[in-house]
Amino acid sequence: MIKIAYRFMIYDKSKTIGAMVGVIVAIFLIGQQTGIFMFLTSLMSSIVDNSTAQIWVVGENVKDANNLTPIDTRKGAELSSINGIKNIYPLIISGSSMKLQNGKTTPVQIFC
Repeated sequence: MIKIAYRFMIYDKSKTIGAMVGVIVAIFLIGQQTGIFMFLTSLMSSIVDNSTAQIWVVGENVKDANNLTPIDTRKGAELSSINGIKNIYPLIISGSSMKLQNGKTTPVQIFC
């Protein structure tokens, strides 16, 4: 079988080169997409990774950490009544756009 494949490669060089280029492009694209995925996942987890909080409490209707809904302030008092809870810090995350000095705008995330 290997002899037949080798003879095919020698006989039809254009198809062989095309197949090899296709494999090389596919490997490059797989590596590129893997790199983009790893970058975006590490970017999304940076808020939690750089925080000392042990527990994060969100609203009942939250399905996406980038789209948080406000929580009633009474929940904070309820959480602080639990033994072992030292501090409670509200966190507001909002998206906006910022106008630069050169007149261009860029999206920003605001954390308060």
